[in-house]
Amino acid sequence: MTELIVDFAEKRGWKNEDPNLLLTSLYIELAEMAEHYQWKNKFPEFSADKKREIGFEFVDILFYLLRIADQSGIDINACFLEKLPKLEKKFPLDVAKDPKAILKVKEEYRRTGKNKLYE
Repeated sequence: MTELIVDFAEKRGWKNEDPNLLLTSLYIELAEMAEHYQWKNKFPEFSADKKREIGFEFVDILFYLLRIADQSGIDINACFLEKLPKLEKKFPLDVAKDPKAILKVKEEYRRTGKNKLYE
């Protein structure tokens, strides 16, 4: 996806040298998506048309997010593949299925201020 976005932007001459503009655009798109879920306490069952509309918001969010990563020289795919095993280690299946265990992991992080994912 990043390659498609980079190509799309380059063909249009979009330099996007100001990260604040990209971040602001990302926040706006996140807010537009959030409106679809605002005041709901569970995931609603959307119609096909509504799913498509919300899906396009996700695409806008991904566009800006991947553009920011690319402009920052970050290989988001490599980071994802490196971090996923760290998350699996932090939240093994026995922890991931136990709300009390998840809370304990989060409390330990808050108490120590250390994130074991980056050690």
